[in-house]
Amino acid sequence: MASIASGILIGTSYIPFPPWAVFFCFVPLWSYWHRLIDRDKNIKKIFWSGWLTQFIFTIIGFHWIAHTTVEFGHLPYFVGVLAVIGYSSFASLHVPISGVIWGLIQKRWPLRPLVSIFTLALVYGFCEILWPTIFPWNLGYMWLWNHWIGFQSADIWGFQGLSILTLIMNGLFLVAVNLRRKPLMMALPLSMAVFLFLGIQWVGSFELAQLPTPDRKIKPLVVQANIGNLEKYLAERGNQFRDGIMDKYFDLTRRGLQQYPDSDLVLYPETAMPISLDPYFLGLFHNRKFQDFVLETKKPFLTGAYSEDPMRLKVYNGMFLFDETAKFLGLYRKTILLAFGEYLPGGELLPFLKKVVPEISDFKRGTGPTILQLKDLKIGPLICYEGLYPWFTGELARRGAQIFVNVTNDSWFGTDFEPYQHMTMTFARTIEYRRPMVRVTNTGITTAVLADGTVLEKSPLVTEWFHQFDVDYSSTPPTTFYEQWGEYLLWLVGLIIVTLVFLGRRKT
Repeated sequence: MASIASGILIGTSYIPFPPWAVFFCFVPLWSYWHRLIDRDKNIKKIFWSGWLTQFIFTIIGFHWIAHTTVEFGHLPYFVGVLAVIGYSSFASLHVPISGVIWGLIQKRWPLRPLVSIFTLALVYGFCEILWPTIFPWNLGYMWLWNHWIGFQSADIWGFQGLSILTLIMNGLFLVAVNLRRKPLMMALPLSMAVFLFLGIQWVGSFELAQLPTPDRKIKPLVVQANIGNLEKYLAERGNQFRDGIMDKYFDLTRRGLQQYPDSDLVLYPETAMPISLDPYFLGLFHNRKFQDFVLETKKPFLTGAYSEDPMRLKVYNGMFLFDETAKFLGLYRKTILLAFGEYLPGGELLPFLKKVVPEISDFKRGTGPTILQLKDLKIGPLICYEGLYPWFTGELARRGAQIFVNVTNDSWFGTDFEPYQHMTMTFARTIEYRRPMVRVTNTGITTAVLADGTVLEKSPLVTEWFHQFDVDYSSTPPTTFYEQWGEYLLWLVGLIIVTLVFLGRRKT
């Protein structure tokens, strides 16, 4: 019951839910683990109770994987159900693994009660950083989702650091629960939790006040065409949907430029143009059609499209930049591919698997973070969920990116949970590295966020839409503490754990 309770508390406190239990959601599970260790030190029960917790909250938060399996793979719905069950069985194994590591520490070096609780919180945070996941997430994102000003402190310790501080607050609530028979003593850990929360809020306010004033502005026109999945699927395979898709984008763009004639740049989402826009294909019919439209508008374009290397027979998910004369300025090829969406794990070693599931695309990986430059503007391109990885965005910042542009297509994932999760988790990078981001999608949510965390107008879901954003940015963006030192967070947490174990052991 403790495992089920924590699973429900975590699952119903994450995006898009309000974070009603985020500061005590682990208390039932961790309390149960402490009882197990004190009673019979049963490591197996710790593992399986943690596994049940992660299974429940993953089912709640990522149930949309069933919908994605049906939409993307064109498979029966029962296969989608099996897919989400399989994913939920392994996605967050850092929960039981953290319990096992903590339990083994307790068996070998029994810790004092308070030290044990905080060691458990830090061991969980350590495992959360290390465990590889397809969709990396943590509790720190709830600060941004709920607009607590403490999220501004993420330029110091990142949203992963905010997650660890949230876990420590869970530990303080657990201390209070253990002291429930002594009401006066409960006040101390509860007061410490409140003080920690308010302290993070103050640090966030301080960081926001220190931001430099932007000295430049760009006015991008974003176009959300709401292309259906079937049309995209058929267009990818060479069927007669390319003209219809391109015409839809061009028509929306004409309307957008009539309303916003002073736009500096036109942005299209991921694979918006259902063709390969590489320079050696520019003589083909659809490529000339795209060029002619750029010349008609007299505006620079940054668009998602396919990229091909005909000499090596490779296809990439790309982002192309053209100036107002349709001159090709640069290309970025997506590096972090979506498993089971853009490539089949094991398909390179066992090519026959690709024939078993031909619906899964077979994209190749790009060479890593790349800067695209339009005159004196340095753009950091992020395709789809690459924005979920701080290290990737951080490399763009270190290479001089002044703004981030995220192009994506969330049409495969439903409209209830994933669009909000993806948007919030991607926007977290703007705070960690203090660069604004423009996000343009096929079906929504298309929007932009400034370096101070201000979110501009959001598009409706599954609706044709265009809009011009006024995006202020700095010609010389600040280097954040997180950008310089964030990669050492794991080592810091590990060092604190070792120190607690060394100094916090019970006397024999």
